[in-house]
Amino acid sequence: MRGRELVGAILAVALLARLGLALLYEPPALFGDAADFARHAAALADHGSYPESLATGGPTAFRPPAYPFALAGVYEVAGRGDAPRVFGALLGTLAVALLGFVALRLFGRRVAVVAMALAAVFPPLVMVSVALLAEALFIVLVLGALACVVHAPDRMRWVLAAGALAGAAALTRTNGLVLLPVLLLAVRGARPRVALLAAALVVLAPWSIRSSAALDTFVPTTTQLGGAFAGVYNDVAREDDRHPAAWRIPRFEPYSSLRRPGMDEAELERAFRREAFDYARDHPTYPLVVVFWASVRMLNLADADRERTSAREAGVGAGFVRANRYAFWLLALLALAGAATAAARAAPRWVWAVPVLLWASTAIIIGATRYRTPVDPFLILLAALAIVHLSGGAQRSSFRYSAAKRS
Repeated sequence: MRGRELVGAILAVALLARLGLALLYEPPALFGDAADFARHAAALADHGSYPESLATGGPTAFRPPAYPFALAGVYEVAGRGDAPRVFGALLGTLAVALLGFVALRLFGRRVAVVAMALAAVFPPLVMVSVALLAEALFIVLVLGALACVVHAPDRMRWVLAAGALAGAAALTRTNGLVLLPVLLLAVRGARPRVALLAAALVVLAPWSIRSSAALDTFVPTTTQLGGAFAGVYNDVAREDDRHPAAWRIPRFEPYSSLRRPGMDEAELERAFRREAFDYARDHPTYPLVVVFWASVRMLNLADADRERTSAREAGVGAGFVRANRYAFWLLALLALAGAATAAARAAPRWVWAVPVLLWASTAIIIGATRYRTPVDPFLILLAALAIVHLSGGAQRSSFRYSAAKRS
């Protein structure tokens, strides 16, 4: 089979796997984050604006806008029924293609084909594609930004595209901001770096201006930070033996007493943030405990309650949770082997900085397999390196950086 035919076949398998999950299972009753994303998308499609805050009843900037706006576009064009899950299947297939392109530029054709084949059927990526969750779009934007940089780190149009995609990633999940310093290291020269940062700011600015005006204070991307920290930096989470250091809605003391009549979402976020940061200062080793247990959960080594919740959001059963676990453990073992290959060590260090920063920025607050999935494509890259190495194949990079300039 020729190279293009093989790539086409892999993408077809990726799309069919996701469409099968989207269309063959009965769509679930939405709840949690998925229900809230759908609520925002419906408000945008029906009224052209965000809904009221669930926390305060006033203006909201809690949900970053990229995924709700994308979902609202799907509602407008294709309706609500199965269309959002089909949209997710298309996003998931695009992610497979982008991962293949990144692998091609970094490690050559054989690794690219193997990486695409793994990503096409990797259960956690298949599942997150069809759940109404922002991770499906986030993964595409992260890989898209990397694809631009590995393709042409010194060409202005690709640098601008990388900056714009990084800005969009930050408007999908707040920790997308960690992409910016990595991409600034990846591109060459002062002018491209300024251009990349400017492109990201141009994408970020309209939402920040809108949210800052609505809440009468500066809001760079979202009002999630305070509640995110408050849900895990508290005695209830720290003393929980069954789910140690696990996030929960901050409805208990001292956070419940912080809510006052007339308080807007930004004020509540700041109050939560102050209390949570004070708690972390009073318990200086606790952030390490949070990172440990969050990492345990993201490695599928803890109780599967959070995984079952993610599976329910995708409309699949317990069997898929087990498939996720076993598939991830196998991938993780291959990724460890791949990390030891010469090709992995020769790759630009900033490439591996992306998953490290994504992991760290998640584990400091919350841990679940859903939040790990943006890291999975990088583990797949390493696993593909291991498979090609074990099969006796050589990996030759076609990346535009010279070996002397890799960093």
